[in-house]
Amino acid sequence: MEGDEHKIKNSIIRRNLTGSILKNHYRPIITNLCDSLVNELYQKKSFEFTSNFGKKFSLLTTFNLISISHERIDWFLERLSAIASFATGFELTEEKIQAALLASEELEVAILELISERRSHPGNDIISFIINKNDSHDQLSDSEIVTLSLNILLAASEPVDKVLANCIYYLYRNRNCIDHLAEGSCSYHSVVQESLRLSPPVHLIPRLIENNTCFEGINLKEGNLIFCLIPSANRDDKYFYAPNNFDPLRKFKRHISYGAGMHTCIGAQFANMQLSIALQKLTPVVEKYKEVKPPEFGGIYTRGATKYFLERI
Repeated sequence: MEGDEHKIKNSIIRRNLTGSILKNHYRPIITNLCDSLVNELYQKKSFEFTSNFGKKFSLLTTFNLISISHERIDWFLERLSAIASFATGFELTEEKIQAALLASEELEVAILELISERRSHPGNDIISFIINKNDSHDQLSDSEIVTLSLNILLAASEPVDKVLANCIYYLYRNRNCIDHLAEGSCSYHSVVQESLRLSPPVHLIPRLIENNTCFEGINLKEGNLIFCLIPSANRDDKYFYAPNNFDPLRKFKRHISYGAGMHTCIGAQFANMQLSIALQKLTPVVEKYKEVKPPEFGGIYTRGATKYFLERI
């Protein structure tokens, strides 16, 4: 998207993910959800973090944005996983391609049903907000609302479990950070940002060269495909001292894990709040549980812990 289309859709989403709506509406919902899931963890002697907390938390939080019933978590998770695999995979089999296409068709039908329902019974969700906004000049069609909703579902649910697993991974290896958090000399937000810097959930961003150019002495031709390495940029020693060290107290915290420029992640404020709340609730879990073994990491375009087993001390 670019031009007026980008401005209109960007404005629509930002208005419902920032300011007083973020603080007064979403914060209590996310806090209560997080408390419920953490209490479930405390009932277990051991658990696998990504499936027992990470994916549940990320998807259920996203459900609240679009007002999808929590009872459908498994149905949506299966289809979103198929689409995410298609979007980020290399050398996909025909079976996986067809599964992703079928999943997208089924999700489109489900969201169209939600749109129809919200027209009759609006709620406090993004779909209702889009349908009932007063600005007639930027009304979106149902197909555009479906596309936006799918983008939100994928963008808001896919990276969250990876970031939280990374935060826990770094806390286990930097126990002094827990003391800093307890005494208030370090914020949960800072831990999240440092984790995002070192281990961004989105690793690669592909770009197609439109015109012949030379960059840093390298000749790039029209049609060349290049990959921007986010973790490499985030560890540039021109900007970060000891760039490979985890240090949430570092003064320069800026990173590009949320992108940059006109396509900066429009849900960054929401994500920062969501991740900080979760990390605050999960820090006592880190003190009461230990790693069974270091997590398994996987992924190319998006990368994070695929399995992370913890057990009570």
